[in-house]
Amino acid sequence: MTSGEGASFKLEFDNYGRITNVTIDNPGLYYVDIPALSVVDSSGRGQGALISCTVSGDSIYTVSIENPG
Repeated sequence: MTSGEGASFKLEFDNYGRITNVTIDNPGLYYVDIPALSVVDSSGRGQGALISCTVSGDSIYTVSIENPG
């Protein structure tokens, strides 16, 4: 079970739909564990993107692109 709530991110993409940058819009609150993050493509065409994060204090501190998709 993952703790925390309210974190949100802004994703930027290249012309091929790969993630090029992730910005933390809201670091959220009450995070004790590192949350599982999912990248969902509403068009159903993209696949394979993976982002991860670190937690500091009780908020998301950094976000990294592990696989741009």
